[in-house]
Amino acid sequence: LLYVTAGDFLSAIELATLYHQGKFLGSAVGLPSDPTERTLIVADKLRELMSASAEYAFSPDRLTDSTHVTPDGRGVDRTSLFQGLARVCARACLSLDDLDFLFGTLYDKYEDNGIEAIFVGQMEDFIVSGELRSLPIPVVQRLVAFRRDRQEYAQAERIIWHVDPKSLDLDQALSLCLDRRLYDALIYVFN
Repeated sequence: LLYVTAGDFLSAIELATLYHQGKFLGSAVGLPSDPTERTLIVADKLRELMSASAEYAFSPDRLTDSTHVTPDGRGVDRTSLFQGLARVCARACLSLDDLDFLFGTLYDKYEDNGIEAIFVGQMEDFIVSGELRSLPIPVVQRLVAFRRDRQEYAQAERIIWHVDPKSLDLDQALSLCLDRRLYDALIYVFN
């Protein structure tokens, strides 16, 4: 929690992820020498760190404190902070092989604050790169519906094209593809 209150929680999550993956460059003093036991302990701490970081980033105090005020009183654009939080939590959740926090708790925080576009944009990068391919159907439904509702059909097609077809709500995907003439995605789903 020291990293969270100091404001460098993105780096803390990245570092904890490296420790979880066994790619740490620093000292592992205080951690068990057994790799399995060390991984379990780091996984628990990584989950705690992500949760605390999300609470801190979205806390009313954080969103209104003086760190976000410019001389002209307009405030500071925190887009990069929220992009970073989504990105490092996605990498951490992939390392943990547990996407529940990412697409449950964290997505809800973005949605509740009206900035789910930031979250969806970051997840699309992971989907297009192939790092997130097999997702729960409700998650893909939310991502596709978000792009459909904003009439961003090319981005919706990219999501459909890059996920495992078993992750798709076939009714949603097929109706969108037929309605908007997204033939490449339609062929992909049928194949």
